[in-house]
Amino acid sequence: MSNWGGKRKGAGSGGKREGAGRPREKIKLGRPGTIWFMEKSEINGLPEKPRRLCLLSVSDDEIEFQDVETEELISIRNSHD
Repeated sequence: MSNWGGKRKGAGSGGKREGAGRPREKIKLGRPGTIWFMEKSEINGLPEKPRRLCLLSVSDDEIEFQDVETEELISIRNSHD
């Protein structure tokens, strides 16, 4: 009988290895309708009043929000550099 093939004594998956595999790229932004707060300030100025943004959509290369008060649309796109 040969020792080739089949399960070896002590062999097993060994469980999860930290840092193995692809780096994680997932971010949780919520579902459409989720409210986010955006705070903005000029370099040498005071911060503006925080704006409430409603999440409209998320894709692989774009996030779209709408300002709750002004209804202005805000798109954040990947530059694909």
